[in-house]
Amino acid sequence: MRALLLSMLALAFAASPAEAALTFRHEDGTVVPITGKVHVWCGKWQFSVPTVNIFVRQAKPERTWQFFARLKDIGPGVRQRFPHDLVSSNPRGAELFTASDGNEASTAEQDASGSMTFTKVSCERGKTLAFRVDAWLGSEFSNGPREQITDTFSGTIGKRPF
Repeated sequence: MRALLLSMLALAFAASPAEAALTFRHEDGTVVPITGKVHVWCGKWQFSVPTVNIFVRQAKPERTWQFFARLKDIGPGVRQRFPHDLVSSNPRGAELFTASDGNEASTAEQDASGSMTFTKVSCERGKTLAFRVDAWLGSEFSNGPREQITDTFSGTIGKRPF
């Protein structure tokens, strides 16, 4: 019984919320294998744009996914529909982006669709960002393939990784 309890505790703590990741799929249904540590942090969009934003990034040189959202536009129960164009000089709302296998896709593209709903939102270190997403990301290349994401995410707010 004690061994079972210890095994269950080990499984419960094996993947901390900071290691949570999203699974993207190509149009043909194959999984996009993105690996690496997931970083979640808050900060300015750009040095010249003073809005507070939440960022999530999981990256290796050949594959990456990123999430950006203006903090005051999201909160528990808020639903972001796609496509939604996030303008860099005046960011509003949220955006998902992925790059892999020679393609780049995002929720800002015209052929993106779907939505994401936020369940937990905070910019306080140690607190949680959580959301559900069911969307197609449109390719940023002419006639490029879309990427699909139907998943949930939960990550712990930490410090900026760079």
